Order: sequence, then C-alpha cells, then structure tokens
Amino acid sequence: MTIRVSVTHHEPDNPRHLLAEVFNVDVCGQVLDTPVRVQRIDAGITATVHLHAGNVLVVREPLVEVVRAWDGVPGASVRRGCVVITWEFADTVVLSAATGELTRADLRALGEDLLAAGVNTVRAWRENGRRLPGGHLVHVGEHHSLWEMDLPSVMARAARSGVVQ
Repeated sequence: MTIRVSVTHHEPDNPRHLLAEVFNVDVCGQVLDTPVRVQRIDAGITATVHLHAGNVLVVREPLVEVVRAWDGVPGASVRRGCVVITWEFADTVVLSAATGELTRADLRALGEDLLAAGVNTVRAWRENGRRLPGGHLVHVGEHHSLWEMDLPSVMARAARSGVVQ
C-alpha cells in the first residue's frame, strides 16, 4: 500500500527550503540512519510524498553555515579556503562546497568546534575516486559518493598521533 502525503512550505517569503526525507523503519521500530528519498520543498510550494509500508516521513528545515579559513586577521587578510556545513540533525552535519586550501590545523579546529557543538557524525558527498579522511563509504552514486565519519573517534586518533588523517 502507498500513502500520499502533501507537504506545504507555508512561508512564501522564507529564503530557506524544507527537506522531506523518507526513511525505512526496521522490524523493531528503529528508524534507519540514511534516507531512501529526499525531496526539496521551496518556499510557497506543496509537494506530494509517497510512503510505502515500513517508511516514515521527516520534514525539516536544514541549517547552513559557511566556515572560512584566513591567513592572519579574518576579513583583513587573504582567505585560504572555506567549507559549507549543513546541519542534518543535532549531532550530524554534511560538509560540502569546500574550496581553497584547508590545512590540517584548520580541519582540527573545525573538528574541535563541531565536537563542542555536539556533532558525532560528519558526512560528505565526494567525487567518485575521492574519499573523506577517516571516513567510511556509505553510498556510491553515478558521479559522487557519500562518506561518513565518526567525529569523536577521528579526533581521538588525531590527538594521539598529533595530526588529522
């Protein structure tokens, strides 16, 4: 059986979109970590989401931040690089659109800040053939693959070795 659910983003002037994510639920009632379908719903739009037996729908407004690395004083010197952070859940972020040169020290500082904010899982879509250091492969797509890392474990290893993998 399929159930159709209409989801409406009722704030037409809101610059943020909603994400309608469909997850599988196992026989014990636990929601699995990776969504089987994700649909973006822009402001003022209504979307129809199809749910099958064993599915659950989660609708959320993702929060996005941009982190920039500078040589010297921020804003008054040369920007070395940046990365976009999208908060999927309270303890899970997705890194994307990384540009420039982010050093190991930059990545260590970012990891420490994310840990302090309660993040346990870091995900990143990478071009096929590239990996997320310290991560494991979750899904292989046609052009990009999803990698995931357990941030506390990676940061503990980095602290023991003195470097970020």
